[in-house]
Amino acid sequence: MTFELGRSLLLADAVAPDAMANALQMVATRGMSLARALIMLRAVEPARLEEELARAKVPVLRHVVPVAALVLRLPADLCSRLLAIPVREDVRSGSVDVAVVDARDTHAVAEIAYWLGVPVRVVRTSYASMEAALARMAAPPAPRAVAATAMAPISVPAARPVRQTSETPLYGTRVARSEAKPEDANVPLALSRSRRSHPPVSIVEIDGADVVIDLRHRRPPSAPPAAPPEPTPDADASPPSRTPITARGPFAPNAPTAPFADIALVLDGIRAATSRDAVLELLVSGARTVARKVGIFVVKKHELVGWTCTPELGDVATFRALHVRLDATTILARALPGGTHLGRILRSAAHAPILAAMKDAPGEVAVTGVRVEGHPAVVILCDELGDTMIATRRMDELARVAGEALRGIVLLKARR
Repeated sequence: MTFELGRSLLLADAVAPDAMANALQMVATRGMSLARALIMLRAVEPARLEEELARAKVPVLRHVVPVAALVLRLPADLCSRLLAIPVREDVRSGSVDVAVVDARDTHAVAEIAYWLGVPVRVVRTSYASMEAALARMAAPPAPRAVAATAMAPISVPAARPVRQTSETPLYGTRVARSEAKPEDANVPLALSRSRRSHPPVSIVEIDGADVVIDLRHRRPPSAPPAAPPEPTPDADASPPSRTPITARGPFAPNAPTAPFADIALVLDGIRAATSRDAVLELLVSGARTVARKVGIFVVKKHELVGWTCTPELGDVATFRALHVRLDATTILARALPGGTHLGRILRSAAHAPILAAMKDAPGEVAVTGVRVEGHPAVVILCDELGDTMIATRRMDELARVAGEALRGIVLLKARR
């Protein structure tokens, strides 16, 4: 591997020699990249490290979207160790674009070129964007829903909602909840990082469009996937619980299920982020580990403005056109003082724009406020939670770390 990054930081007095020695020891013993070792040891300010990495004269990629078929041809932990991910395959030339954090590290490029057996072109991305992409790759795939047939048998009655009650955690308010069997089974499958079994189909985003990749011809799974359970004729019967009695959820058929993906890398990426957009992107990745549908609002003057959302929640362009006044009586306003709150989006005039931007009628949602220097800055909206007790704790942790990171970014810009 190359030590150009370490040499540059030492010559610029950006890293102490003892701290650099400890980072190089982690590189040698744990097989990680030098950039990650420096961040983990807090040997250099993230902004100063990003400034040094930006000296490489290569194209820059802001949002990293892995190519699933290429990632599956690499060893399981190679992308995480090298901080390098294949992001584009040129069919004409046969070359592959690889996003890296340290463009001067020739070892990472040579390693991926060896495993793929094709020429490689380097593009650079930020440390925060790379960590966000790795977190999305490590997230567990969404559970597969029962496929809906074009015409159901006449003898099978239509699915009717099963009405049940439960306690909302933290507040103990009794709420009525209706759940129905899914009518649409076209659920995108997240990129699996398991080396023993892979989903037969992966949906990835390439140039702004969803592309379906058949992985069965790339690397067949070790065992055939289990057949989905057939719907029971008795629609009034409650479905069997898949979680212990003490667990709360999942509240929707497609919600994430325990064990939930770890968010340690996401939190590290938020701490190392050098821009507000990078922090918000990582918040989406962290929230998706416990909720299928996520939307991010940012505070601008006297209103909340939609920043982005997951495709399961709604259309991104429609969501970005959302404007909700801070003094409006909405569930979002409950999160402005901070913390995570659970509840339902009532059908009211104040909630009408939010409901119109969502594809489906939401169930019980969670809203989390992120505050910077005591002022509201961001509100996270989550729907289809896997477990409300775990989700609320995780959202509070994400909000706390995001608030600290945004404060550091503001102070850094003020110094400049």
